[in-house]
Amino acid sequence: MGVLSVTGIGTELLDQPDADPVVVAESLRNIARANRWFGGAAAVRYGLARMLEPMQRGSTLSLLDLGTGTGRILEVLAGRYERGLGLDVNQSMLAYARSKLKTAGLNHAEVRHGDIYNVALPDGAADAVVIHQVLHYAHSPAAAIDEASRVLAPGGRLLIVDFAAHEREELRATDAHIRLGFDDETMAAWFKAAGISVEQVEHLEGGELTVTLWLGAKAGVRQRQRRAA
Repeated sequence: MGVLSVTGIGTELLDQPDADPVVVAESLRNIARANRWFGGAAAVRYGLARMLEPMQRGSTLSLLDLGTGTGRILEVLAGRYERGLGLDVNQSMLAYARSKLKTAGLNHAEVRHGDIYNVALPDGAADAVVIHQVLHYAHSPAAAIDEASRVLAPGGRLLIVDFAAHEREELRATDAHIRLGFDDETMAAWFKAAGISVEQVEHLEGGELTVTLWLGAKAGVRQRQRRAA
């Protein structure tokens, strides 16, 4: 799939009963800006697939996408989980995501309103958690990682995709970035504090900013659920 069409998203969002035109307009601006910096989108999709290659459908029972937005990650990784859940605070984007998942026939995925700092799921509920291009907007990335770890099952995987550390200070004003990317040492420290060990790091160039993928595993051995005969 190619980079998201801003015009197409605008039309489909406005067709949704829950869509707020003001929120839609702001969402479109955010997507357009993200695409400008996110020039390596194809490389990131390839990197996602490669880093999560061991996740085959049937081995990963549940995937949680925190800050799901348009539900893009649920689509990209649809063949690698049995149940997918995306959480976001933006109701208009959730309305669009529901439409996209329905059109794609992804009946094993759903999206709900939810807070990445206070996920309404029990401990150990997810086999894999993805936080994709969210943390540079976060006031407390470490708290979001802690919460991701809480809902992650022992032996589960956490994948964070975000910008590498940079010095584009103007993005705070023009794109509402709170964090100017992240360096590997800081991310590793947050992972460790949350009980997650870093397994793999990959830096992907191609846009005006470098995108980094951090993959980690929570300590422990996952207990596979038995299916009823």
